[in-house]
Amino acid sequence: MAPATRPPDPKWYGSARAIAIEVLRRVDADDAYADLALNAELSRSSLDARDRAFATDLVYGTLRWRGRLDYLLNERAERPIDALPPQARAALRAGAYQLLHSRSVPPRAAVGETVEAMRALGMERLTGFANALLRRLNRERDNLSFPDPDRDPVGHAAACHAHPPWIVERLFEQLGHEEAVRFMEADNVVPPLTLRVRGGRTTPGELIARLADAGFEARAGRYAPGAVVLVERAPPGALPGFAEGCFAVQDEASQLVSLLVGAARGERVLDLCAAPGGKTAHLAEQVGPKGRVVALDANAARLDLVTALCRRMGLDNVETVMGDARGLPQTVAGDGFDCVLADAPCTGLGVLRRNPDARWRMTPDAPARLAGLQSEILARARTLVRPGGVLVYSVCTFAPEETIGVIEGLLGETGDFVVESPEAVLGEDCREMMERASFGWALSTWPQRHGTDAFFAVRMRRRG
Repeated sequence: MAPATRPPDPKWYGSARAIAIEVLRRVDADDAYADLALNAELSRSSLDARDRAFATDLVYGTLRWRGRLDYLLNERAERPIDALPPQARAALRAGAYQLLHSRSVPPRAAVGETVEAMRALGMERLTGFANALLRRLNRERDNLSFPDPDRDPVGHAAACHAHPPWIVERLFEQLGHEEAVRFMEADNVVPPLTLRVRGGRTTPGELIARLADAGFEARAGRYAPGAVVLVERAPPGALPGFAEGCFAVQDEASQLVSLLVGAARGERVLDLCAAPGGKTAHLAEQVGPKGRVVALDANAARLDLVTALCRRMGLDNVETVMGDARGLPQTVAGDGFDCVLADAPCTGLGVLRRNPDARWRMTPDAPARLAGLQSEILARARTLVRPGGVLVYSVCTFAPEETIGVIEGLLGETGDFVVESPEAVLGEDCREMMERASFGWALSTWPQRHGTDAFFAVRMRRRG
C-alpha cells in the first residue's frame, strides 16, 4: 500500500474530515493528546467556524464511542480493525461515528465521504473494503446487537457503552451494576460548558443576562455560587465578557475544590500542579490583592496557560514557578503557606466525558502507579503547611488507590493533620453531595449524581 500523504486535491487538503482523521491517527498510533493534536491541526487550517466545529465533533465523538464502533465494525469485517493501518482505522471509526451518532451527516454522505477521504489520503487499496463495511453497517444500523448482558455483563457494557473492560469492572465493583451503567451513560454525553464568574467584575445573574442578549442561553450553577452553565456549548472566546476577564472556564466540581481550600484575604497559598489555572485564579480571587498565590507546574507550556488566564482576569497576585511538585525549592517555600492545594496528577477517570481519549490511553496498572506519585507529592505538600494551616488533596478520579488509599496512607504516617468536614466550609450547598458520597469526610462528586465531573477532595488542618 502506498504511504499515506496529505491529499493534493484542494477539497481534501486541510478539510475537516482530513484533519479529524489525522488527529485520530495520532491519538491511536502516537499516543497524542486529542486536545493538543486537534488544536495544532486547526491552528494550521483555514476552516471556518462551522467546519472547525464539525472536525471537533468528529474527533471527540469518535473517541467517545470508539469501543462501541470497533465492536460493531469487527462484527461485520472480514479482518480485525486492529490489523489495519492506523490511518485506515481512524477513517473507518470516523465514518462509523457519522453513520450511528451524527445527526448532521446523511448516511450516504457518511459512507461516500469516508471512502473518498481514504482514497485522497493514499488508501486506495482499502476503499472497496471500507465501502462494503460501512454500507453493511448502515443497512444493519437499526438491528445492532452486543454481547449477552447476563452471560457477559462486562463485555456487554464495554461494547455498548464504549468503555474498556477494566474500567467497567472497576465501576461495577465500586458502584454496582445499575449505577455503573448510569456513570458510563453520563460519560458519553457531551459535557456542558461551565463558567465561573470573576468576583468584582460581574455576577452570575449579570453574566447570564449578557449571554442571553448575545443569543447564548445559560443558567446558574447548582452547587458553586459563582457557576454559570451554558445550555449549548460555544467557544469561550466568542462569549461576551471573555476579553474583559469576567469569567474562567471551570466545572462546578473543580470550583468546589478551590472553595474547599477556604483561603482568606491576605493569605499565602500554594497551588501544586496548577495548570491550566482554573483553581489558581479562583484562589487568587479568594486571597485578594494583599494575598499571594504561588502556582507550580512541571510543564512550561501548561504553566503559560496559568499566566495567560490570570492576566486575562486581571490577577497580578500570582507567581508562577516551573518545577516538580515533589521538590519545591526552599527559596520559594520560605516559611511555609497558610493553605496548600495538592491537585495531583491522576488517571482522570472522573473526567472521561471531557477527555475521551484517556479511556484508551490508560492501562489497568495506572491507578496503583499514580498513587505512588500522589503519595510523594502529598508527603512534600504537608511539610509546606504552616501550623494551623490547611492542606487540600484533590484528584479527578474515583479509583480507591488514588483517593482514600492516598489519604489513609498520609494520616497513618503522621498525626500532624486532622480531617475537616467539607460541609463546614462549603455549607448547605454541599449537603446533598455529602449524603450521597461513599464517605462523609470527603467531597465526592459524580457525573451521574450531580451532573459534574467526578472529583475527590479532602481538607485537612495541620495541628498548631
